[in-house]
Amino acid sequence: MLEILNSVDLTALKYKMDVFISVYDVNRHCTVYKRINNMTRSEMTETLLASSAMPLAYSPVDINGSTYIDGGFKRSGNAPIQPLYDNGYRNIFIASLDNKFSISNISDGIGQRVDIGNKYPGAKFTEIIPLEPLGNVFTGTLNFNIGKVRDAIKSGYSDTMKELNNEEVYIMRNNYAKINFTIKRKVSQLFGSAREFEEFIKTANFGNPNLKMPTLGGKIFYENICEIFGWKIQQHNISLTKFHYRILDNNDMRQAWFTDPEDFLAALEDYETSKKFNY
Repeated sequence: MLEILNSVDLTALKYKMDVFISVYDVNRHCTVYKRINNMTRSEMTETLLASSAMPLAYSPVDINGSTYIDGGFKRSGNAPIQPLYDNGYRNIFIASLDNKFSISNISDGIGQRVDIGNKYPGAKFTEIIPLEPLGNVFTGTLNFNIGKVRDAIKSGYSDTMKELNNEEVYIMRNNYAKINFTIKRKVSQLFGSAREFEEFIKTANFGNPNLKMPTLGGKIFYENICEIFGWKIQQHNISLTKFHYRILDNNDMRQAWFTDPEDFLAALEDYETSKKFNY
């Protein structure tokens, strides 16, 4: 990591827009956001090393008597909203490296979901999410192959510009990829609470008659399309039964199921229209 940082002109950051780095303070048990523009090169290097110090993979970094590790130790550190909000920004874009990311599921620890609406009143968030997974910890996060890095940068830039220009952002291998991406996006934008989503599920007509039944959470035969306030929309992951979707509440109880995702999207569009016109 140090070799990579030494090959980059970090001092150029002094003359660019504000850049904040998230690190986790081991001593104080909290995420800290450091503005690096006014730092010396050695201070920048130390801070960037600390922000990359993933537990078990890299050693913690000591800076001025404090011990720091990767800011992503808490999920909120991977979406550093706080410093932007504190500096007056209200139109915030989040370019995630996780294709399962959702602004409604940011947490500060196990079971400590951040209430985005109350914590950041007046803020508008635009999520830019990769359609395809960028890899796991080993094939993505810790893969410093220059070709892989350049491809990821190009992909992120391309998705961001298409989002800003309101272009079609889907480059898909099959229709399910586009449909699932759209479901995730619309759900994350439309619902502000678990109760609102639950009422939608109860009243919308998009699926089949449902017998509420407990499940094991779909850890083997289902893939999460999205999660919102503890609820899950899942798709069966066996190719012959990918047409089967289900919705689980925060107790993994099946509350609805459907076989035509277009019907679910239509229900979301109807709900979006009703919200706009207050039907």
